[in-house]
Amino acid sequence: MAFTSWRHPNMPWDNTSLWSATFDGAGRLADLLEHNPGGGESVINPRWDCQGALYAISDRDNWWQLYRVEEASSRHCILSRVKPKLAGRTGPSPQIIINLLDDGRVLAKRTQRGVEALVLIDPARDSMVPLPLAGVAFPGFMAVGDRVFAIATAADSPPALVTANLGDNPSPVVIRTASAMGWGRTGCRLTAWCGFRLARAPRRTVSICRRPTRGARAGGQAPPLLVTLHGGPTGMSDPGYDPDLYYWTSRGFAVLQVNYRGSTGYGRAYRRALYGQWGVFDVEDAVAGAQWLAAQGLADPERLIIRGSAGGFSTLAALAFQDTFAGASYYGVSDIEALARDTHKFESRYLDQVIGPYPEARDLYPGALSDPPSGALTRP
Repeated sequence: MAFTSWRHPNMPWDNTSLWSATFDGAGRLADLLEHNPGGGESVINPRWDCQGALYAISDRDNWWQLYRVEEASSRHCILSRVKPKLAGRTGPSPQIIINLLDDGRVLAKRTQRGVEALVLIDPARDSMVPLPLAGVAFPGFMAVGDRVFAIATAADSPPALVTANLGDNPSPVVIRTASAMGWGRTGCRLTAWCGFRLARAPRRTVSICRRPTRGARAGGQAPPLLVTLHGGPTGMSDPGYDPDLYYWTSRGFAVLQVNYRGSTGYGRAYRRALYGQWGVFDVEDAVAGAQWLAAQGLADPERLIIRGSAGGFSTLAALAFQDTFAGASYYGVSDIEALARDTHKFESRYLDQVIGPYPEARDLYPGALSDPPSGALTRP
């Protein structure tokens, strides 16, 4: 078997160990071997191929890429010089982003600028070929024999279960859609990408702009802008089908989905840029994005709105410390210290990274009380 582990305050996208082991006659682990002692990388999705070779995804070179573990060694070796960036989403159960096929090829999901695609990697030919499946997000996929089955989400239609041949003639077929309702290109204007550079940013902040639909915008007037913040904060907004956002674009609003510093899908350095700066850099990026669109004449600078649900803390920070937006927080965290004291095990040390270790850095927690309330739960 093979598995990964990590120790707090790390999250699985920070620093994980890759292990392999056999079973003895009593069913206990034997010959336990750590393949990356020293850490400093996020390793996910360990998989064995049919010949017994071990593969895994690592971001040791900033981007999550596919590696093969050398036999009886603690080193990884790169699978292919193609080096596809397979940056996946993060969460308590990271998505499977590789399937190893019996013929030695690898079916993988890659992410570029927030858009996902399925690709076939052939190590023997040193090649990578994208599968012609229509979609911008693929939340689930698997290979069965010589076919792939996937959930494909487009920008203007509900998710669909699709299949395609893994040979020279893929011939994709839609098996079933999640809903008969679709907005079509008259209901949603396809996503435009925008990037704006900040003085303190390590790179451009890449976000998704959805323009108002035809006929919904008042003649000649720049539209009001709704800025949305994804949750996590180690998450990502994608350009997929979203009727909630089309409600606004069909009524004359532009929408900006900010993949602020700290978002996944843009490399390890970008993902870690928010550490120690939650409520600061994400807010700066939201403000800069709104102001950039206003400067381009794509948004009315007097009608800028911000909202967040899981991103509600960032929304509250934007409303409290900036004078740019009107806004709404949907079940956002308003007491960070309470969250640090009492949350579920998986994220129990998450704030140590994005704000600072608690209680050692308690002064960094907005509104920290002089003494915790009596009877307050404390984490181990």
